[in-house]
Amino acid sequence: MIRVGEAGYRTVIGAAGAADPLTSYVSAEIHQASGMLMVQLGISIEAALARLRAYAFAEGRSLADVAHAVVERTLDLRDDDR
Repeated sequence: MIRVGEAGYRTVIGAAGAADPLTSYVSAEIHQASGMLMVQLGISIEAALARLRAYAFAEGRSLADVAHAVVERTLDLRDDDR
């Protein structure tokens, strides 16, 4: 079963009713990257998540991949003009 949370993230629910740990980790990393952008850019958390999603879409990358790069500090969206 797939459950969609309030932020639009999908969580895969296993047979025992527990969320997949990898999915939870990815979701946490997306939230962490959003928080980092919020502070770096001085924008709302909603705008930060939208910026992550827009960058991922424009570059043909997954949201999880972009979030991971932001958290690892290998991608800096402060200078991005999108």
